[in-house]
Amino acid sequence: RLRDFAFNPDTNQITFNSDELGEIGKKIAENYHQVETTKKNLQLEKQKLLQHIQISEEGICFISASQQVEFYNGLFVQHLNQLTDIPQSNPSAILQDNLFAELHNFLASSEEKYFETLISNHGKTFSLRTSIFEDKSFEIILTDITKQEKTKQLKIEMTGNIAHELRTPVTGI
Repeated sequence: RLRDFAFNPDTNQITFNSDELGEIGKKIAENYHQVETTKKNLQLEKQKLLQHIQISEEGICFISASQQVEFYNGLFVQHLNQLTDIPQSNPSAILQDNLFAELHNFLASSEEKYFETLISNHGKTFSLRTSIFEDKSFEIILTDITKQEKTKQLKIEMTGNIAHELRTPVTGI
């Protein structure tokens, strides 16, 4: 029966004797079914995560330790194209383009596990964040912060103008 289970583990109808070998067989069958259930749950969680990444408002790209693109969402390529001079359909272009020299230096040194910088080009500003994982693979996240930067600049200008307008009458008095 143990041999039958070993060759066809998906059968739930195998019953084992109540002797020592039967107990071992039952335990092996339980462990097998537990592993299968865990695999199914992990696959479901992976699907949820990938679906979340696809609808995220950030461009995300996962790259292996050998610098091969493993997964990316469409927004990553869109942001990459807004930054680079030549339209790209391959997200690995970020690893060659000189615009991302700071990222290249960070990946070459790999002393730190996290890197963040701002990149501006063509009137757009993006936040670039990178995290290196234990297996030396890493993720790159591009977020369009052009609107936030423009709002920040307007606030600074407005504060300066208000301060100037208030100083002029005070000086006169």
